[in-house]
Amino acid sequence: MFQDMRTKYNAEQKSSPTPSQESLASLAPPPSPEHPLGPAAPFCPKPFCVYAGHTSDLLDISWSKNYFVLSSSMDKTVRLWHISRGECLCCFQHIDFVTAIVFHPRDDRYFLSGSLDGKLRLWNIPDKKWTGRRN
Repeated sequence: MFQDMRTKYNAEQKSSPTPSQESLASLAPPPSPEHPLGPAAPFCPKPFCVYAGHTSDLLDISWSKNYFVLSSSMDKTVRLWHISRGECLCCFQHIDFVTAIVFHPRDDRYFLSGSLDGKLRLWNIPDKKWTGRRN
């Protein structure tokens, strides 16, 4: 059944400029020791940058339009980073695990955090404090 669906899909997509995953895989050169996932892999085997500071597992990350990064963790903190700096710029303490974070879509001086304490907090980064909460 799946082979029939694949055949029908490929026949319908002949005029499409977007290649299928199968055709992309057939065009990629085989993996080598330098590139164990192959040179067409979406990620490099060596990280561009490593940030250290959390004392427990990460739960979420968020990127801003100005190259800031937020990371949340089971250590009950949110940490602010910038891709040009190796150290944490600011640490925002919570009462419980921080399971979700996101920069404000229009103003990256603010972010929202969701914690297992049942609170959603709006943080003001320059003031280093939260400005409100919703249950």
